Amino acid sequence: MNTNGRMSRRTFLKLTGLTSAYFIVDPPLRNLSVAYAFGDHPQEKAAYSITKKIPQVCARACECDCAYNIVVGVDQATGMERALTIEGRPDDPVSRGKYCIKALGFVDGMYNPDRLLVTLKRTNPKRGLNEDPGWVTVKTDDALKEIIEKLKKYRPEQMLFASPGDPYSNRLCRSLGVTRSDQRTECFGTHYYLNCLMITNPPNKYYSSTYTVTHSLWGFDYSKTKYMLWFGFDSFSKTAKAGILNHIAEGKRNGTKIVAFNPVKTPLADGIIDEFYPIKPGTDLALALAMIKIILDGKLYNTDFLQKYSDSAALIDSDSKKHLTDKDG
Repeated sequence: MNTNGRMSRRTFLKLTGLTSAYFIVDPPLRNLSVAYAFGDHPQEKAAYSITKKIPQVCARACECDCAYNIVVGVDQATGMERALTIEGRPDDPVSRGKYCIKALGFVDGMYNPDRLLVTLKRTNPKRGLNEDPGWVTVKTDDALKEIIEKLKKYRPEQMLFASPGDPYSNRLCRSLGVTRSDQRTECFGTHYYLNCLMITNPPNKYYSSTYTVTHSLWGFDYSKTKYMLWFGFDSFSKTAKAGILNHIAEGKRNGTKIVAFNPVKTPLADGIIDEFYPIKPGTDLALALAMIKIILDGKLYNTDFLQKYSDSAALIDSDSKKHLTDKDG
């Protein structure tokens, strides 16, 4: 027996083994009230039985609007129904039955105990890791009114609304006077409104013009595109937009050439991208303007295409051959 108060190596190993065994065995057993020596164990039975699948569209995780089914089941113990997971729909022309990693988190997010269900207002103007924001609960209508009153201090041309297209952003813009879904959308007299729905999603023509306050534009046909120019775009190794990626992949199989400008060399630079140029951060606009100048000076544009499929012809004065401007220049 050890009488000097020190633990021997053998005793230490015994205690370590017992502790490890406890942590390994305890989690499965701690919720059991009856031990079953023979027969089927209750935990071997499915906790939920699937009852139905509900067709749904992505909850604005990106601009693709992928379609999928919500798998619903009933808890065998309580009889309560809840969403279990999602599954792709092969008949969807956008996603073609695929979905991204963000979609897998929808169900967990809905049942997350920390999900934000109320409107909060910050009361502490100080910022910092050690500062308490001082969040307080307020009514959503009161929050909108407070924001609107602050926006009224600015002139229409001073405001630009950039939104991810979520229902709350759309609700805010509607409260500011956005009532139309065309290219003259008005927000306090301004039509400067950017929404991810305006970028590229095939069902946008029908979805956004009906249910949101954004413009209705056709999505790009990635699978048949012959040349893509990317500025900082890298959905393959970043945002994983399933509705876009499978079309881009099909385009690559059909011979699409991709040229990318990005300060960061992403995994795509060595994979799918044909030409990669690591420009300095913030120089995208200078590069784009230089490209435009070369195209205009060298007359490398397609005049027939611009006249038939763009509004460029309507922006040029036929007499002076100059760009049309308003009374303020």
